[in-house]
Amino acid sequence: MRFKSYAPNQKKGLYIHIPFCASKCPYCSFYSVVGKNAYFDGYLAACLSEIAALPQKEFDTIYIGGGTPSHLGGERIGRFIYAFLKEISYDGTEFTVEVNPESADGDFIRALKDLPVTRVSIGVQSLNNKVLKLLGRIHSSGDALTLIDNIRKELNVEINADIIFDIPRVDYKEISDTLIQLATLSLEHISAYSYTPDTGYLATSVKDDEGEFLATEKLLEEKGYIHYEISNYAKPCSCSKHNLKYWREEEYIGIGAGAHSMVFEREGVRRYSRPPDIEHYIKNPIKRDVNELLDDATVLKEVLVFGLRLQKGVNLLEITERYGKLPQDILDKLEILEKKELLKCESGCISATKKGWLLLDSVTSYLW
Repeated sequence: MRFKSYAPNQKKGLYIHIPFCASKCPYCSFYSVVGKNAYFDGYLAACLSEIAALPQKEFDTIYIGGGTPSHLGGERIGRFIYAFLKEISYDGTEFTVEVNPESADGDFIRALKDLPVTRVSIGVQSLNNKVLKLLGRIHSSGDALTLIDNIRKELNVEINADIIFDIPRVDYKEISDTLIQLATLSLEHISAYSYTPDTGYLATSVKDDEGEFLATEKLLEEKGYIHYEISNYAKPCSCSKHNLKYWREEEYIGIGAGAHSMVFEREGVRRYSRPPDIEHYIKNPIKRDVNELLDDATVLKEVLVFGLRLQKGVNLLEITERYGKLPQDILDKLEILEKKELLKCESGCISATKKGWLLLDSVTSYLW
């Protein structure tokens, strides 16, 4: 199979999954474990072994996510970051660490001070204590606000806050109050996610309210944020460079239990993942759970599906140069969606209209 994007020395994104949490939120479907503190050091050692075994170690973005990386504590996370940076070549483009307000204490923040961290992403979810209780979060609104203040005082980094904008059983006024508070603090980035009942929690109360999506967009755009991806808002020049790799179908390596990777090979695009089990991972950190080589048709569909999440959409000339000509059935579907005013084509880019973003699941399912 011909694959034009193959480049053996191309820099990738590095994602490291820390699956430990102080408690498990009932709505969360990401792989994480509670009460496994005895596994911390063994798990980090396994991550270092996996990193050491990588055939290519040049990265331009790093993202430590979870789970709750701050649950490891400042000294442990500091030692781990120092250790893996010795194993790789990192050009300093963007280095993100996820934290939660209940565990990112002063020691943790100070541990990041002498590291090349450029971005801290905080699991805020809400600044209303009743809403936090409904979500099963163990921090308070005050904890989140104190953490933001401490990061501003101690670190020269950009700050992102994760929130959920359409929480079941919650009036939107409580959501908008949170957004206004965060915007007033001039955070560089806000990720506003729609509630998903993947675990079944609050599933019978899930909202079908397009108005909350539009209200969130209007509020944040009025505060100076750019709605650059369906769930993400940024001040100018503060988009998440690492996450853009996922949406643009660029290369990334995932380290840790349950982590996923996508790499370009001569034969095509390869996806693989590690089993979501910390004990198995510690015993064999290079075992692959999924390992597949994607065909051209699948790659093209993924490029469109992920690219339509972006405000700018997908550059048709670029994807043709990278992956070959779009098949006629996809071109026909794109034309139908454009006629229905779900997509638009401007300056060679295909992107979702406002209506298309509201119905994006249906749009992407149709294209698939």
